[in-house]
Amino acid sequence: MFAPDRQGFFPALWVQLLQELTTREREEFNSLTSREERVRWMYGHRFPKARFELLRAMRQEKDPDTSAKKREVGNQAFLRGDLHTAMVNYSRAVVLALDNTSELASAFANRAACLQRLGCPEFALADLQLAVESGYQEQNMFKLLERRGQCLVMLKRYKEARYAFEEAISSLKLSKLDKKKRDKFLKDTRESLKKITSEEEISSEGPKEVTKSTTEKQKELILNVESPN
Repeated sequence: MFAPDRQGFFPALWVQLLQELTTREREEFNSLTSREERVRWMYGHRFPKARFELLRAMRQEKDPDTSAKKREVGNQAFLRGDLHTAMVNYSRAVVLALDNTSELASAFANRAACLQRLGCPEFALADLQLAVESGYQEQNMFKLLERRGQCLVMLKRYKEARYAFEEAISSLKLSKLDKKKRDKFLKDTRESLKKITSEEEISSEGPKEVTKSTTEKQKELILNVESPN
């Protein structure tokens, strides 16, 4: 379960939702057997619906200057390791940016990096795609492709990851990196390709006993709502 002092829209929404649930609603939620059913139930509840309507209204009021400032605050937070503050500010930058602009594309790309670091590769991949669709600069496309490869490795989708890394190397010719940075990127990306080969070899050796990670256990706890004592 999200801690009450966690920052961000979704942790706060979750805590507030728990406070709104009646005993019958808690029992109804706990009776659902799949994650999809629980997510569908939550999004259909009156409390989240009202909050998402508020977000929808916010998206109608664009402010490019404030969007750029929020993204910069997010960048500073990201560099010092404050990922939750970075996530909040990147999300605000996305909401306030004009559609189909480089500012919006950059905000999606930054948020994807944050989501990747937070261990949410599926959501990071979604933001990377949105960055491309919003017109991300071709000269920096190698960054998105390399990040996509890293996310796919986290998901053990090695074939797709290999393709993404190879595309990143290919797109480097469009970049404006100096030789030193270019050589470093090539070295790091080729190392990632070698790691994929190693992981594929390990996978081909046969199934091994799988234990749940701490993150997976935490996710299960988040999805299980219990009535307070």
